[in-house]
Amino acid sequence: MLKNSLYLGDRSSHNHGQCKGSDRSLREVIRMTDDLAGNTPRQAFNLGTFANTTRFIRESVGTLDSADVYKVKFARSSYTVISLINLRSDVDIATLDSRGRQLQLLDNPGRQSELAYGFTPAGTYYIKVFSADNRNSGYRLTVHSVVVPAAQLPSNQTRSQMFMGNGLTQGVPQPGTAIRSIDRLRSRLRNDDQFSTANNLGLFANRTINVRDVIGGRDASDIYRIKVTDDSHAVISLTGLRGEAGFVTYNSNLQRIAVFDNLGRQNELAFGDTVPGTYYIQVFSTSNQETSYRLTVHTSELP
Repeated sequence: MLKNSLYLGDRSSHNHGQCKGSDRSLREVIRMTDDLAGNTPRQAFNLGTFANTTRFIRESVGTLDSADVYKVKFARSSYTVISLINLRSDVDIATLDSRGRQLQLLDNPGRQSELAYGFTPAGTYYIKVFSADNRNSGYRLTVHSVVVPAAQLPSNQTRSQMFMGNGLTQGVPQPGTAIRSIDRLRSRLRNDDQFSTANNLGLFANRTINVRDVIGGRDASDIYRIKVTDDSHAVISLTGLRGEAGFVTYNSNLQRIAVFDNLGRQNELAFGDTVPGTYYIQVFSTSNQETSYRLTVHTSELP
């Protein structure tokens, strides 16, 4: 993995008080007090519709309950991450299409975590978590999805791309005036838009944070600092835009890594594998027009 292969960064103190407008409404934790997830798609526990959504499920499988099946629906084409962590024995994942046909098997040996990610066409899918060694184990299943901007949709999208865990397509910034926009932006920054006063989003290890704020007019940009504690697959998205906005990622030395600046009010999306370290995310307005936004940062530890 390359240090600058993505856009993210280093460790920082766990201080959420500096975060403006933090919003956890789309981060749902589901603790199953009863075994509501059956062993087949017909008996699946419905996790609902996903659109810029993250949900965590804590459950267990083993000798008496060999498998749990979950149903998910993606309203629009999405970039999806599934992770399975906190294992005490060998537990694996299979992803299935709407007819219950297997798309992919994730079967790392022993107690290793499982991780899958990729572009997912709209539709219904199933996630099957099962014991590979018939031993009891708890687990935490995370499903994170971000609606993909039209400019970043793959041209040959097929259902077989669902949750492809091997290989990686980086979130690539679109060509255009992005770099010039950033250069113009620097001349308009206020004192509180500097890296030294960045909003600290804290430590990231198998975590999702949503932040709501507004930029534009006199407030040219907002800067956030994050610290990634482990080798991780990371996803950054910028949604809920009323005007044109984008973001830039920097490493701990404040060197620019990538610019994400789709035209108009399109969402912005970046993803890829990243190494531990401190990173900065600068959300900026490409004009003087004020716009609200929701910034979401998600990381899943690599097995």
